[in-house]
Amino acid sequence: MQLYLKYLAFIVYIALCVAVGIIITLITPKQCISRKCMQKSNLVLQDMDLSVKPCDNFYQYICGNYVGLGEKRGKSITEAIQKKQIRLLSSYLELPSKKSDDRVLRIIKTVYQSCLDTEQIEEEGVQPIADTIRLVGGFPLVEGKYWNTLITDRPWSLDVGEYKARYAGFQGGIIFESTVRRYEVDDKYYIHIKPPDSLDFTDAVFRAYYTYVKNITSILCTLNKKYLAPGEKEIEDTVQFIKELYQIERHRAGCKVTYRLEELEDFSMEFPFLGLKNYLTQMLAYVKLPKRIVVTAESKAFFTKVKNIMARTD
Repeated sequence: MQLYLKYLAFIVYIALCVAVGIIITLITPKQCISRKCMQKSNLVLQDMDLSVKPCDNFYQYICGNYVGLGEKRGKSITEAIQKKQIRLLSSYLELPSKKSDDRVLRIIKTVYQSCLDTEQIEEEGVQPIADTIRLVGGFPLVEGKYWNTLITDRPWSLDVGEYKARYAGFQGGIIFESTVRRYEVDDKYYIHIKPPDSLDFTDAVFRAYYTYVKNITSILCTLNKKYLAPGEKEIEDTVQFIKELYQIERHRAGCKVTYRLEELEDFSMEFPFLGLKNYLTQMLAYVKLPKRIVVTAESKAFFTKVKNIMARTD
């Protein structure tokens, strides 16, 4: 019995020690050791006027330097940290590209640095924009009805345009989106093809888009005499084409998507305008072309409507 009481007393003692340790941990102020915490602490110290005794003028002690510093750096500590991060990012992007840099990083550095070189901008004028337009497949509105014959390497098609846009660093995915990820049914990786998510564009957005297209074509034609100014009807038809594409009912962002397996050959034959086989061959140049792909349950209905719109569009 005495041995039992000794063990019980020992267990109670251990429990009390643990409880006391937890209480001490909870009431002890946590040290500021993270980078973000130290940055904020440093900014708080900059606001303080340490030459004043806190008991004499506490407000001056805490915020004495804020007025002068606040005008220089913004109204809050968070803004100051954000501005500092932007400065660090800018200085990093201004560094020359290295061979070890990722391709995407090299593109970002090139674009960023070209925006800062005002002398080169004045010298080159609109030519870089024209080169980019040609790179991603051309701009029929300003190049005229023979725009496709201007492409020297290969005529434009949807798959070529999608590939070139993504290779040049643009987002792409206007007609279809492609990703490689796991298919939950058999836990294997497949190429997923799906329509882009639905965007709720209002009539006001399309009117603004019409104005944008009109302005950008006017600027391009002014700066490059090789371009032809499009008529009002051509611009209206272009905006209407985009409007019809976006008004096709499809999956909405945030909603659950249902997928299923399809034979790549059969899907390509049903929708040849997508050029999926050629597109995947370019994107996956060193990988054997898969026999099956994963598509959304609504893919066929969506791409059928796209095919009909493209069939009646010049």
